Amino acid sequence: MKFGTRLNLKSEKGNALLMALAVIFILTSFGTVSLMTSVANVKMSGKYKSWSKDYSILDTNAETKVNQINSILEEAESNAQKYMDGQYYLSSMGPSGDLEIPDPAQKYINGQWSTWVKPYLGDMESEEYKNYQPIFVDNILTRLYYYYASKLLNNNADANGYALLTQIDGSDIGLTDYQSNLFSSSTQILNEGNLAVKLQTNTIKDKVIAVRLIVNYPTYEPVKQTKVVVFKGNPIWTNAITAAGSIGFINGSSTIKGDLFSADKEESLYLNDNHVKASGIYSDGAQVSIYGNVYSKGNLHTIRSNSKMNIYKYPTENFSIDLKSNVFAKNIYPGLFFEDDLEKYPISTKYTYVEPYPVDSSDDTLYFINQDIIGGNIYCNSLSVDRTVDDKKVDNAEIYAHGNVSTWNDIKMNNSIPGSLFDGKDSKITVAKNFIGINAEGHNGDPNASSTVINNTALSGNTITLNGKMIVPGTAWAEYAGVKKNGWERFWWPGSKSNPINPWLSYQYYQTGESITAKNADIYSAYLSPVEHPVPSYNYSYEPYTIEAEPDSYVEANINSYYLMRGDNTSGSDTDSLIPKKSQLTDFINSKKLSGGKVVSNIFSGGNVTGYALGEALLHRSKASTVTVHGEPISNLPDDLQPHQIIDNADYHMYYFDIQSTLSKIFLSKVQNLGTLKKMPVSFEGFIDPSEGYRENLGRDYEDYVDKSAVKDINGNLLHSNPAEMTNAFVYLELPSSGETNILNISDSFSGIIYCEGNLKITGSGNFNGAIIAEGNITVVNDASISYDEEVIQNVLEKDNDAYCFFSKLSSFENQTNKSKGFIDKSAIFNSDGSLRSWVKTDPTGMQKNFIYFKNNNSTLHSGNYQGIIYCEGNLNIENGVTLNGAIICEGNVTVEGGSTITYDEKVIKNVLKDANVRRFFAPGEMGSDIISNYTTTASDGAVRLTNVKRFQIVEWKEEQQ
Repeated sequence: MKFGTRLNLKSEKGNALLMALAVIFILTSFGTVSLMTSVANVKMSGKYKSWSKDYSILDTNAETKVNQINSILEEAESNAQKYMDGQYYLSSMGPSGDLEIPDPAQKYINGQWSTWVKPYLGDMESEEYKNYQPIFVDNILTRLYYYYASKLLNNNADANGYALLTQIDGSDIGLTDYQSNLFSSSTQILNEGNLAVKLQTNTIKDKVIAVRLIVNYPTYEPVKQTKVVVFKGNPIWTNAITAAGSIGFINGSSTIKGDLFSADKEESLYLNDNHVKASGIYSDGAQVSIYGNVYSKGNLHTIRSNSKMNIYKYPTENFSIDLKSNVFAKNIYPGLFFEDDLEKYPISTKYTYVEPYPVDSSDDTLYFINQDIIGGNIYCNSLSVDRTVDDKKVDNAEIYAHGNVSTWNDIKMNNSIPGSLFDGKDSKITVAKNFIGINAEGHNGDPNASSTVINNTALSGNTITLNGKMIVPGTAWAEYAGVKKNGWERFWWPGSKSNPINPWLSYQYYQTGESITAKNADIYSAYLSPVEHPVPSYNYSYEPYTIEAEPDSYVEANINSYYLMRGDNTSGSDTDSLIPKKSQLTDFINSKKLSGGKVVSNIFSGGNVTGYALGEALLHRSKASTVTVHGEPISNLPDDLQPHQIIDNADYHMYYFDIQSTLSKIFLSKVQNLGTLKKMPVSFEGFIDPSEGYRENLGRDYEDYVDKSAVKDINGNLLHSNPAEMTNAFVYLELPSSGETNILNISDSFSGIIYCEGNLKITGSGNFNGAIIAEGNITVVNDASISYDEEVIQNVLEKDNDAYCFFSKLSSFENQTNKSKGFIDKSAIFNSDGSLRSWVKTDPTGMQKNFIYFKNNNSTLHSGNYQGIIYCEGNLNIENGVTLNGAIICEGNVTVEGGSTITYDEKVIKNVLKDANVRRFFAPGEMGSDIISNYTTTASDGAVRLTNVKRFQIVEWKEEQQ
């Protein structure tokens, strides 16, 4: 039978169940899949967590290594900057230590400096300097940075686990080649990417991070910044050359622009002119042009044939003395280069003693205190043309002073050979302006210490010319070996042996009536001749003098003598007077001239003679062939024999003696103490061992340390000889007549300085503070205590001028006990162990506006160009061919050999004094008004580093699984 399907086609029974079952099945499937996915995710999450932890550790490790490299690059950057800040590029010799670079590299850098910057240093405001200097600095700083970076990275590669990569133009090269190319003409070597570092971390579960970075140059921008430095001046650096010893010029032609100062500590102010030394300021065969003032405690003199010394005013162009003027800016009288303290240097109102400021070049007034602000003035012991140090005659020497001259002693022509008939010839001394002699009388019994003008070789064509007005307060003395004074039974010789303390005490002297004179028999014969016109109220007599030494057997008839006239006032108030001698001299010379004779001094005046002279002035007027006697009117002479009057002689006589004390103090301040109220400090450092407090066995070496001429008074009596009154005192003990040993009993508390000839035995149980010096042995018995006390020593030297002069050979520029009483402070440059501080430069090679310190006893400045301040502890020899702008300061002697040019340069000095360390060194001598120095920084002294500039760039950072 057939079934019909159509009967159930529209029935929905059972569909819901089927759909429910289908949905349930689908949901179950999705749930199963979701569950399976979640399980997988959980499994994956655990695996990823483990993976991230490993790489996090590796990242930290990589960052640590990168930071280590950054520290190395930071050190490289610092080294490059230190090199530039230290200006090591100025020399062909490179630095040592951390900054050391290969010699070829140093020569390359120095060559670049010499080519691109050095030629323009003369004008640092020029466009060339402004353009080339920053380029030079940036170029060299970049090369140095890459060099130090490659060197330090290579040195630390193994320890820090990285590899150094070097290349040029995309090609790998070795480290040595890379570093060589840095200091060559190559510019490609400076491209970024040529120096790289490849590093890899440690492995964790086969995982690793690899990093590659390239070294970048941290760019600098030469941003200009204005800085202000305020300081005071110090007179120690206000001269072209400042020397505690002598300044000598040997051969060649040298030029000094600026002042010269020589304290000449090796010699006494009261020199023995019988012996010529290379001391003070001298020319030994050199032609020297000095554009400035000259201050010398010793002589200013020539000591060899063909020597020339010309002293001019300051240069008129490109020369400044503003800083020097500022040192003395607080003076009452402006323009004076010394501290014009009116309490110490009282100045009367009787006369206009001080030259007005500003200076009028047409003013020919005779001022006793001159303005040094225009230069050309001379202050010295004697101004002289001398024979050589080995007693040979000198020909064709010349000194020309274009300004005023002040001498403690004489102006003299002294170029003859002692005891010889052959004199030097054709030498000249010329003073263009006024002359002032400081001393009216001798010192410590030395008659030669009075101020005169003497031509000892007038008959050999040697001349002295005085074109200005003059103060000549001394007279000439003739030297003899022995004399028989009126009333003496026999001749007396002052000493059969040379007196080592006061050489003049070995001789007898005859005072003449001449202040300006010559060594000439036509002059000296006046005192040997009969008196034609005696001065009333004077008794005349003749005393025999001899040049012969004391004979072994005294037979008076065998002694060759010169009988020299003397006159004594009948009242007894004026013995061996000048008045009869002046009268006799004038009478003799004028009588000779009237009879057609001629008398020669070869000392010329520029016209009418104005000023004051104690004795007669024998001067050639208007180049006349014979002298004219100048002096005061002489009552006993007829009119035709009267001297030619010195204009205003009586007035200037009064003016001179009114200011003489002040004048001598000012002079000493200028030639000993740099124009200040201080004394040049005397130091016992290195002379006495502080642990012992004494110095023994000085022996004959005492001449190197002390000046015995300072311990005798005008009668030759010893000063300071009583140790019983010793509280901060100076005592000098002579050899006792009983033997070679002095006995000093210290029974109480004594203090001061003791100097002993021969041996010294110290007894007692007291205490002594200060210093003891003996030429022989020192023996201490019982319980006597000796303590070295620098404070006591300085106290004695400060208050006792004789003690100061006695130890002046130990003088220097630093007062170690009280820094403010000196001119420098060496603690600024020395460490406590005696080594120099790191900032102090000792090599002047390539010196440009630096401070250089020479510590050696004998140093040499070799041929070359220098700018800055040089300070030398010992002696300094300047070789031929030196050009220096700045200032030289020396504790010893300075010698300039051959031709050199030394210029006092305030621009350079101000640049040097930008350094706070240098200012601290010179701080004790600061005086005057504030000096304000504004300057702009450039790349050479610390450019500004651009911010946010890294020293490296990471070009690859890979996480790898091995």
